[in-house]
Amino acid sequence: SLAAIFMNFINFSYLYTKKSSDVFHALPLTRCELLFSRFFAGYVFSVIPMILIYGSAALIGLMPRVEGDLGFLGIAFCYNLCITLFSSAVSMIFIISAGTALDMVLSLGSYGFGSILMGAIVLTICDEVLVGYGNDNIRDVLSVLSPFIYCGYSLLDFCESIPEFKPRYLGFFAVSLLLSVAIMALCAWLYKRRKAEKAGDSYAYRFVYVICGIILSFIGAFGLGIIFG
Repeated sequence: SLAAIFMNFINFSYLYTKKSSDVFHALPLTRCELLFSRFFAGYVFSVIPMILIYGSAALIGLMPRVEGDLGFLGIAFCYNLCITLFSSAVSMIFIISAGTALDMVLSLGSYGFGSILMGAIVLTICDEVLVGYGNDNIRDVLSVLSPFIYCGYSLLDFCESIPEFKPRYLGFFAVSLLLSVAIMALCAWLYKRRKAEKAGDSYAYRFVYVICGIILSFIGAFGLGIIFG
């Protein structure tokens, strides 16, 4: 997932420089074609090592006197593909919406880590003020707030239930694929409406900064409350 996100940053770094942006947008490609071609180029590049690893593991499992579960390998490979695709798609929202490379890194980092901290703070407050409330649902809350945590917990559930196959695996595949398609459709809509750079300043959507500002303000207010408490 980190490799796919890094490849997205490299493939779309032209958005943060006026000259590079003018060159790429002058190519005989629509913005949707430019978006999806460079997105899937980075995704395929990050998937190639997984194909080699799982392919070699499958060949070893087919050898005589070697115990191997090809079904498990197939499900694990699908998990890796879906997690990488989902994480890569989520990062595209921040890459498309940011005005500079620094803004992209700060917004993606503040959302990635800030959403987890905010969820933990909310659970702590509920545990302290609500009678009978327990932290048993921490996984459910964090999975809703952060797509990265959702992927991590889903993979953990899969590893803990080896070698059983349960229907909820199919649920994860369906959810991750549907959300990835929806997010990429949103990115295409945002990219088509991304204004041309003016006076050398890259255009950026402000809603990302507003969301990240709310998350950081919530965490900062809780920290101040602890200090003065």
